[in-house]
Amino acid sequence: MSLMMIGTCISSLLTKPPAEVLQSGIFYLGIGTAYAWVALAVMTGGWVGNNAVAWHWPLAGGMVGLICLVAFAAFIPLYLPCALLGMYLCYFHLAGYADDAENPA
Repeated sequence: MSLMMIGTCISSLLTKPPAEVLQSGIFYLGIGTAYAWVALAVMTGGWVGNNAVAWHWPLAGGMVGLICLVAFAAFIPLYLPCALLGMYLCYFHLAGYADDAENPA
């Protein structure tokens, strides 16, 4: 579903006038979905390597992920494990459990 949303966002940029695209909620949901996936990938990499990530990845990525959670609520059985991992990773990074690069444990 998320790849279809991102694809719809990209195809609308290529086929419609920019003013019309920027007025569409689907466009912003597609951009948000892409950002949430990138944030999940960055936070997962930081978690595996036990490295801190920039504050905006868990904070903004978590908020956008919640918006996507509501938008795609009908498909929750498909993405529930990913959503739970995302919530845990937001907690992990915001609570400061990762080692900083300047202060290794």
